[in-house]
Amino acid sequence: MSEQVPVGWALSTMDDLVGKITSGGTPKVGNSDYYNGGIPFLKIDDLTSSGKIVSTSKETITEKAISETSAKVFPSGTVVTTMYGTIGVTRVLGKPMATNQAIAAFLDPKGLTPEFLLQTIDNDASKLASVSSQTTQANISATVLKQHQILTPPLPEQQKIASILTSVDEVIEKTQSQINKLQDLKKGTMNELLTRGIGHTEFKDSPVGRIPKSWEIVQLVDVTSKISDGIHATPKYTDISDYFFVNGNNLKNGELVITETTKCVSKEEYLKHKKELNKQTILMSINGTIGNLSYYNDETVILGKSAAYINLLNTVSKHFIFYYLGWESTQTFFENELSASTIRNLSLKTIKETPLFFPPIHEQEKIASILSSIDYKIYKNKQKFEHVKSLKQSLMQDLLTGKVRVQVN
Repeated sequence: MSEQVPVGWALSTMDDLVGKITSGGTPKVGNSDYYNGGIPFLKIDDLTSSGKIVSTSKETITEKAISETSAKVFPSGTVVTTMYGTIGVTRVLGKPMATNQAIAAFLDPKGLTPEFLLQTIDNDASKLASVSSQTTQANISATVLKQHQILTPPLPEQQKIASILTSVDEVIEKTQSQINKLQDLKKGTMNELLTRGIGHTEFKDSPVGRIPKSWEIVQLVDVTSKISDGIHATPKYTDISDYFFVNGNNLKNGELVITETTKCVSKEEYLKHKKELNKQTILMSINGTIGNLSYYNDETVILGKSAAYINLLNTVSKHFIFYYLGWESTQTFFENELSASTIRNLSLKTIKETPLFFPPIHEQEKIASILSSIDYKIYKNKQKFEHVKSLKQSLMQDLLTGKVRVQVN
């Protein structure tokens, strides 16, 4: 590692700065004496799903497991990082916790604050991943961590840098929490609106459950002019054009996504294979990944066989149907109807027979509007999340290298 060392800073190996770098172990699975005890047992999933301070785990182990196996308990305030799979996910323990062998603990740091160490390892995750061993999954050893070099300023500067970066982390965590709450709100609102509607007091029984009295039960085919899929062949590609060949994996979060790797076709090939799509068309992935949805917005594309197109009647709210197809209950219906083969496949017959709780058009539009407003709030929070994450990356590059020095009072 070649680093320009700022005045007053030092370039040192982790072995020079940390008394011990070690990992835990996994007690024998199935041994009732070892599990469901009072000691939190930390795994990679617990780190990736938490904020910078981790205090909970899905599993717990017993004192007997600690005394008889390689599992270890590390004290509160210990910095830990992942060594397998996703390398360098770094957290601070908010309480004493045990870890398995996939998580390294940095014990007895010398001249390092835990918060600064966390931010440094977090920033160096990609460097650590680049020197990891590649077997069935990426992994690094404690030896590699010991040899890793980092720049360290004096303690007061460490504390100031860590304080700045921690404050940004708090904004990131609060924004993610808001996104999670909005997504939960959307899920609950969808369940309510798509089964009970808006302001109804009278309900009736139907073959698929109770619905508002003014609603109908129809099949998707009843509100469409055509349901079909793309071509079951490979078109002739060309190097560069404004015409593209897309499949189910191009359908993401309501958009048809064209990337640099999306195949191009000539205008002649496009005209040969194009389907009759329109402003009332919804696209859906039906092979491999099931149920990804996109609106069609006049893109010049040829559809492959893993993308179905659903041309809705003009008397139907396409936004209502879009939400209905993405609803958890509809997606479960699709999962239960998949063909039994090595590759997951949703048949056109199943799509056509998809049952709809079907309100009048004015209520369809109102339901879609309510859900759309929640989606917009989610979208704005995701924008903020990405912006603050980008800001954090810039700050880390500036502050942890000494490129920008902080003022210490």
